[in-house]
Amino acid sequence: MLDHDGLLPCYAVITDGKKHEVTVTRKSSFTPGTILVFDCGYTDYAWFEQLTADRVFFVTRLNSNADYFVVEDRSLPQRQGLLRDQIICLTQQATNEQPTFLPRVEFHDSGRTAYLLF
Repeated sequence: MLDHDGLLPCYAVITDGKKHEVTVTRKSSFTPGTILVFDCGYTDYAWFEQLTADRVFFVTRLNSNADYFVVEDRSLPQRQGLLRDQIICLTQQATNEQPTFLPRVEFHDSGRTAYLLF
């Protein structure tokens, strides 16, 4: 974890490598306003919902088989490579009393297209 003011590491967990790091991360608590960046290996929709409720921001790649529906297509700013800007709801969370809405962008760069959640 980086300290936003000094951009220096302020917290680290070192394990013997026998445990997936997501297990440690899910047990961590983050202050509101924290920004997490992680790979799609961390996909856990219930955890995404908890992060959102805790006002913790995150950026990750969306799995290609993710089950979601588009709530809103937002207008695109004039940025090269930006293909879509949407608000989505993960189908699994849609049945909750308070569904979680997440920004999803589609971006194309260097011959690859990425689907990101924010």
